[in-house]
Amino acid sequence: MSKQPTTYISAEPISFTAYLKEAYKKRFLVSTFAKRGIKIKYAQTFLGVTWSLLQPLTGLVIFTFFFDFLISFDELEVAYPIYAFTGITVWNYFSYIFSTGSTGLREASDLIQKFNFPKVLFILSKAVIGFFEFLMALGVCIILLFLFGEGIGIQVLLLPLVIAGTALTGLGVALIVAAATVRFRDAYHIVPYLVNFGIWFTPIFFPTYIFPEILRKALWFNPMAGYAEFFRWSLLGGNAPDWQYIFGMGLSILIFVVGLIYMKRTEDKIADYI
Repeated sequence: MSKQPTTYISAEPISFTAYLKEAYKKRFLVSTFAKRGIKIKYAQTFLGVTWSLLQPLTGLVIFTFFFDFLISFDELEVAYPIYAFTGITVWNYFSYIFSTGSTGLREASDLIQKFNFPKVLFILSKAVIGFFEFLMALGVCIILLFLFGEGIGIQVLLLPLVIAGTALTGLGVALIVAAATVRFRDAYHIVPYLVNFGIWFTPIFFPTYIFPEILRKALWFNPMAGYAEFFRWSLLGGNAPDWQYIFGMGLSILIFVVGLIYMKRTEDKIADYI
């Protein structure tokens, strides 16, 4: 008679390596949560996915009016609507992951109290949902490129790396804030402020040459400034962004790792505080 495997249940927290293995083992939950989130988001809407395009297009109209008609950027290499919309597209992907991921644990309170799974997977699913909307906005970007007579060069091959880095940045800060809000509920309220103010410190709707040199150098350490510039360059070509943006883009990896570690340490307390 073969011996049955024995499962040991312990109150001791598992190691970080074991936590990652458990998350990888249950990685199918990311797509499950993502499908559930997409259905909930669009099932009861009259216009469906059209709403996902209204936000960046509305922003484009506003920014074009204020920053193209009232404040003209004559040194831009491309038409301002293209410049602004590419920035809005990549920023909205980041802000969606950050905003929804930061509040994701409270949103999933019913699941957390009923099932045991690595909570990081629910936050990771927000990147998948956001990518669904990002692809639609990217399609509009490409249409605008052709309408304004712009071509796409070989540098577009770097686009997947830029998108992945943007997602990594959003997930990193979302994990940190989500874990913090479990214990410190006030942290939840800083999310919209960080998103609203962060866009003003990132070259989304304005070119970096309008800043004094010292402020331009400060942007090198803003991960989203680098990803916005490289996203725009991968689609529009022209002069490559400053290589110093690599400093900030490299920080996105550190932010993500810190977020994972913090989430893992908070994992056992989530069900008690949520």
